[in-house]
Amino acid sequence: MSTLPINLRKKAVTVAILMVGATLAGPFGTYEDLTIFERLVYWGTAILGCGLIMEVLLIVALTYPILDLPAWVRFGAAVFLGSFPATVVVLALEYFMRGYSPGPMFALRVWLLVGGVAVLVSFVEYRKALRSVAVGAEPPTPVRAWNEDGSRASGQLPPSASFLRSIDPALRHGLVSLSKQGHYLEVVTRRGAALILKRMSDAVAELDGYRGMQIHRSHWVALDAVREVVRDDSRVAVRLDDGRLLPVSRPNLARLRSELSARDRMP
Repeated sequence: MSTLPINLRKKAVTVAILMVGATLAGPFGTYEDLTIFERLVYWGTAILGCGLIMEVLLIVALTYPILDLPAWVRFGAAVFLGSFPATVVVLALEYFMRGYSPGPMFALRVWLLVGGVAVLVSFVEYRKALRSVAVGAEPPTPVRAWNEDGSRASGQLPPSASFLRSIDPALRHGLVSLSKQGHYLEVVTRRGAALILKRMSDAVAELDGYRGMQIHRSHWVALDAVREVVRDDSRVAVRLDDGRLLPVSRPNLARLRSELSARDRMP
């Protein structure tokens, strides 16, 4: 199961802007047919009702996939299914507030319009999620070595198996670092990098038992990827095998040095 960040403040601001803009502009003939108060009710109901339907279906589709389908398929299915109840909301508003009878052709035009707007708005909001949700991910295979995925138990799935499912199968070996990027995590492995929708605290919990540690509130590193600890004035950082420098917070420095010493003593 994946996680999606819900920024309620951003959503509330977006909804408020859309409602005010539509109320003042009165698109699709609502300016001529309705008073400003009626337009506020009309567009407020349409935006909140249709938006809530799409939001619920998209969250369910992208975080609780019943079938192992690609993220784009789940996204399309959610928008397609959501367009029907959303169309009913708009048809009800048209009937009760503007007096239009919902005949078949009228209903079809409304459905096409609602579906088109839903695809556009949903894609803008969830485009990062679509890139980060694993597409048709295969279950992780048994592992046997520290430098591949941190498992001590030969032939058994590592404790990090649930985390590894969050990234593309092609990137699952040679984990290097995790770094916070807003609501996302940048996952860097020896095979590439990707953004995933996951909190740092959840990722660290899933990586319990993996030979790595959180060195900063925004960074986690695999110990095998650390080349050296460097100091720049009063700041401390680790230099990774790929040349990047990541900061180390003071409370984590002693543990990091201890872990690196233990690593270097291993045969």
